[in-house]
Amino acid sequence: QSAIIDCCINSGEISATDTAGNSYAGGIAGEVCSKAIVTHCTNQGTVKADYCAGGIAGDIFTNGSIANCNNLGEITGNDYAGGISGFSRSKITYSSNCGEITTLASSSEAGGIVGMQNGGEVKHCYNTGLIYSDIKLGYFGGIVGASWHGSKIENSYNAGSITAENSTSGGIVG
Repeated sequence: QSAIIDCCINSGEISATDTAGNSYAGGIAGEVCSKAIVTHCTNQGTVKADYCAGGIAGDIFTNGSIANCNNLGEITGNDYAGGISGFSRSKITYSSNCGEITTLASSSEAGGIVGMQNGGEVKHCYNTGLIYSDIKLGYFGGIVGASWHGSKIENSYNAGSITAENSTSGGIVG
């Protein structure tokens, strides 16, 4: 049976470290597994991870979903950072980010909704938070940092600023 996380709020600080650099941190869930559903959740806390950091989930697997969720907290990830999910292979709808998103490692990805999108969909989402990195090389977008392998982004908008040196940056996708 699928896991369902509904109407939850986090206001505490979440931090995940791993000497191998494979940590996942999310305001609601570190990882959202296949067929899991996260709805109507809000993160207000600071989230930090050595690898993937997201306001709602660090990582969301294929066939999972996040809908009607909001991030208000600051998100910092070494490799992937997103207001809703650091890394996504699935569907994110009707969600928003107002928090600042920062990456710390070279060749990283950061987005207002998703840091790295590898398939899946982002629909009816928006970002008003700052996307920031002072590292060299990377992909930074108002909605998605980097988008690959048949990913879709529809009916979404960005009103947040993007500040990144020597990188690929875009209002919607980096």
